[in-house]
Amino acid sequence: MPPSTSRDDASVERRSRIQEALTRARVESGLTVDRAALKIGISRDQLWRLENSEGSSITVDRLIQMAEIYGVDAGKLILGVVSAAPPPIFFDRIAAVITMIERELAGLPQRPAPAAIATAVMEILKLESHNYPNSGAHSIDPTGYAGLFRAWLVTARKTPELIRRSTLGT
Repeated sequence: MPPSTSRDDASVERRSRIQEALTRARVESGLTVDRAALKIGISRDQLWRLENSEGSSITVDRLIQMAEIYGVDAGKLILGVVSAAPPPIFFDRIAAVITMIERELAGLPQRPAPAAIATAVMEILKLESHNYPNSGAHSIDPTGYAGLFRAWLVTARKTPELIRRSTLGT
């Protein structure tokens, strides 16, 4: 077997970088291997090979398809630089949560501090983010969180340090 050339090494390095970026993009998009394979239209084993196998190669068309499904730029996948941009639906979800909270606040005699409202929005979105990748739903019905929001406000009024702890992420 001939010794490895620098060109071969560069090819292996590039393929490894793309594979790592594909895995990271899939994970950051919230998709499991099974769910991603289904969306891509390949088997779970084929996806595993694309993400992990040394001898595996990927077509440009497949790379672009995966980038679109994962919500990342295909060029960044090729470079191995992945930071998944939130899909537009994510911003719709934030708007829906804020709208629900504003409706709930309209009925209160006194508006809570902005930090309390911000914390409530973050906490609801954290809860919802756990549901989003698994539910397959693209929209959110924030009214399901209205009772939770009201209960959180009551607790926050009784325990002001809760707001400070939640905002600081502790």
